[in-house]
Amino acid sequence: MRYKNKDIRSMYSVSFASYIVGLVLTLLALLLLVCGFVFAGKKYNNQMHLDDAMKLSGNHAVRVVYFDIVDEPIKAGDYKRDTFYLVTDGTEYRLAVLDDKDLSEIKNGLQKTVPYRAEGMTRFIIDDDTNEEIAAKASQVLGQKVTTDNMDDILGDVCFTCFKLSYKNVLFDGYIVNLILGGLLLLVGGGMFAGARSDLKGSREVKSLSGITADDIDNEASNPDSVFMSRNLLISPNMVVGFTHGADKYKTGQVALKYNEISRLYSYNKVIIPGGEMNARNCYSVIEAEAIDGNKYAIYDSRNAYTVFDHDEEIEGIINKIHEMNPGIILEPAGAKYQTYRFSYVLKDEEEGKVVPPEDIDDELREEICDSLNTYTILTGFADTEAIFSLKMQFVDNNFVDIITGYFGDRESEVAPRFYEFLKKDLDKGWDDYIGEEYSLIFSAVDDRRE
Repeated sequence: MRYKNKDIRSMYSVSFASYIVGLVLTLLALLLLVCGFVFAGKKYNNQMHLDDAMKLSGNHAVRVVYFDIVDEPIKAGDYKRDTFYLVTDGTEYRLAVLDDKDLSEIKNGLQKTVPYRAEGMTRFIIDDDTNEEIAAKASQVLGQKVTTDNMDDILGDVCFTCFKLSYKNVLFDGYIVNLILGGLLLLVGGGMFAGARSDLKGSREVKSLSGITADDIDNEASNPDSVFMSRNLLISPNMVVGFTHGADKYKTGQVALKYNEISRLYSYNKVIIPGGEMNARNCYSVIEAEAIDGNKYAIYDSRNAYTVFDHDEEIEGIINKIHEMNPGIILEPAGAKYQTYRFSYVLKDEEEGKVVPPEDIDDELREEICDSLNTYTILTGFADTEAIFSLKMQFVDNNFVDIITGYFGDRESEVAPRFYEFLKKDLDKGWDDYIGEEYSLIFSAVDDRRE
């Protein structure tokens, strides 16, 4: 059953559309394959003389036929890999497509017994130049004027491809298009259908400590006091719901937690391809909640969010909103550690083209500068970005700023020896447009590290 709430339904609209398209393609594929198998069986069991096949009403192609040959075939023309021959039963000449093996078997067969019965399946000649070539050769052999206009009356409107009759050969010669197209559609459509069905099935699965169901989420989403913070996170008066489908570790379903079930809340970056180039395209952000059951739950995944590369403001808003619902939530992981790095700085006013003296930087401008620090941009360049959950800046006096780094305590060995050197090179890069357009900042490292 699908959700009734339109905002939740929109999250799975692509999956639902893929489900419908995949289902249609799968049914079409099965129809093509079934028709191929069934029709091949019917044709194989309804063998007839070539002349009888051409007397039937309707399409004369793709019929299983035989023809009794009394004389050596005469080559009449070529088209791509097909070679056309004139064959006769002593009364009429007809056209057959023979390969070297077929031709040799017919010649050898005629030496043993006459007539030689050739079998195969009828088809049309689709190339005009080939028809003209065959008509010219037929004129020589028959001793009468044969043109593309009267060729059907003299030689028949179809030729037949010679092969040993079997169900398999009839299937592959007459219905190969059904097999190829049906197989491709089944591969594409079946994959779409299975993937979308799994996603839609997962959309009803809920990870919860208190038995929250998909129907409960549906009702909460329709509460006028509920709000969607980002495309994939719902904050209602009673719970927070993270729609985390598609994330690697938290692949299916929703995480629904009541606010009193959350003990800690924080965010950090995860690497998509470990060992790959470190940049914003190889990272994504998650908000992780440590619950009272001792487990960790991802309630936000930036790959399902509206923003692409800049998640700082969105994540901060989500964490603050949840914290408002339960001020007792600790906004750091268990065992968190912090390291402070001090830098001197020069602030330049780009509009006036001059350096701003530190004493002229008022509290409001300082706050705006600190808010402009784009931690996501900085941290996505650090190889051990998954070890860090917080990066903030504060002015300590007129000449210095402190960069306060929070990291998981069990990963101290990955951060402490290298992060200061990283900041010396990359701190200048991590700023929003406000700093880049109106002001520029140049930092210089100060070699005193403070716990």
